[in-house]
Amino acid sequence: MTSDAVRSLIREVLAEELSRMRKNGSLAKVQPTQSSKPAHERVTITSDEELQFFARKIAKLCANKQMRDKIMRGDHVFKLDNTRLENSSGQTGNIATTTTSISNGVVEITDGFLSERKVETLPEGTRLVRLGPAVRFTPLARDRLRQRKIAVERIR
Repeated sequence: MTSDAVRSLIREVLAEELSRMRKNGSLAKVQPTQSSKPAHERVTITSDEELQFFARKIAKLCANKQMRDKIMRGDHVFKLDNTRLENSSGQTGNIATTTTSISNGVVEITDGFLSERKVETLPEGTRLVRLGPAVRFTPLARDRLRQRKIAVERIR
């Protein structure tokens, strides 16, 4: 499945879900506003299962009015990150990872697998990586974080 096809599927799912929410009155029209810096959430989608997981996540996020409004205003942005990652057994495969830039120098990774390659894609100036409880990372990723003087904090 190509990136364009995945984007198209995501747009369709979002359009259907938002339309349904508008019809039943749970979604108000939101006007775009200027914000300082939107949060970016990097998502890897390489299969129908991962697409379905992401669509469910969006639906769940939209249940929270503030988060729904942020998404609608563009204050919370989703970006595709289809990096091929290496798992702990040394095999290469596509592993879903959700990354959110929270604020200056802080990046949150809520699920998936953190490899050295993923560490290299972290924005310049990153000083703290907050990892969800299920996130795993390689010794090389840990070494690279140390070299770049990036602290690691587990989210409980």
